[in-house]
Amino acid sequence: MIVDKSNNASQYTMCSAWKKAFDFIHEVTPETPDGRYEIDGARIYALVMSYMTKQPSEGKLEAHKQYADIQVILSGEERIAVTSTDFLKSSEAYNPKQDLVFYECPDSFSAQINLRTGDFAFFLPQDAHMPMICIDQPKSVKKLVVKIDLQTLAR
Repeated sequence: MIVDKSNNASQYTMCSAWKKAFDFIHEVTPETPDGRYEIDGARIYALVMSYMTKQPSEGKLEAHKQYADIQVILSGEERIAVTSTDFLKSSEAYNPKQDLVFYECPDSFSAQINLRTGDFAFFLPQDAHMPMICIDQPKSVKKLVVKIDLQTLAR
């Protein structure tokens, strides 16, 4: 997991997929319409979404097996709880079509990060994460999630 400001992304030595993702990220604004955006076909794509954050008791702990996530807050703020998938028990079977598995919530998390406008978090498959959690009280958030296929990330 990496957590930082999106304008610091160039400080990380990563593959060309990282650069493509952040080139796209730097073009997106809070006014960008919600929806799916192709960056490099199915290898790298983005989802822009708007929603209200929720209480932790309403959250779902998730992870992915085929894609890494770069989650960027375009406006607003949210908390994301994170823990390793090593000792978690799945609450729903892995859905390969959505590349999504949900887990039972542990008694505690390895980290709880607060993301605000301009912040990003990078999650790999071992990083189970519960996004969309409110900081203090529910608020409106506009978020961009870039999905990078792990085989593309490894190049």
